[in-house]
Amino acid sequence: MSKKRPRDVKVIPRFHLWLEYKGKPVIGKGGAAVLEKIDRYRSISKAAVSLNLSYSYVWKRLRKMELALGNPLVKTQRGGMGGGGQAILTPLGRRLLWKYQQVDLKFDKLATKESSRNLLVK
Repeated sequence: MSKKRPRDVKVIPRFHLWLEYKGKPVIGKGGAAVLEKIDRYRSISKAAVSLNLSYSYVWKRLRKMELALGNPLVKTQRGGMGGGGQAILTPLGRRLLWKYQQVDLKFDKLATKESSRNLLVK
């Protein structure tokens, strides 16, 4: 029985990014998605539906980020009898989302650059 030489395997770099404040995680991919959808739909419930998540899960995720920072990221207004409530990102929420997106973009570019190299495991 002859032994075959194992094939070279090309590996691809991946990363998991989050931003911290005073050693506590504040925002990662999921939190950024929540803020993006709230910004887009101006509604926590519509954001939850678009992410296929429960309203309470999205609300808890939002509160966890706010508690870590000690400041609100979203300002909510209740609607009247006909609805019309809204949720908008605070200036801090908008800056936090923007910063996360900028760092994420840099990491994506780095991962793309690295994956174009020959990352072979021999």
